[in-house]
Amino acid sequence: SATARSVAESPERLEWREVLCEVNLTADNVRRLQNALNRKGYDAGAADGILGSATMRAANNYAKRNGLPYGSNYIAIETAEHLGLQAR
Repeated sequence: SATARSVAESPERLEWREVLCEVNLTADNVRRLQNALNRKGYDAGAADGILGSATMRAANNYAKRNGLPYGSNYIAIETAEHLGLQAR
């Protein structure tokens, strides 16, 4: 399941985004995310099932280049779904 949380887009603006959370960030799902990012040419590091800095950086770079929401401490559901993963 997805979790919505408020994300500061600017000092005066908050938006709600559905993000990947502990429920759907299992080691298997993180491996799927890492494999999908690596196949698209974004270096998510080894597909080890650990959501580390390389995976976050790759997911954010992918999101930025595809006009999807991104942030330093979350991966939006839209990014996972754009990569072909079932996130909801």
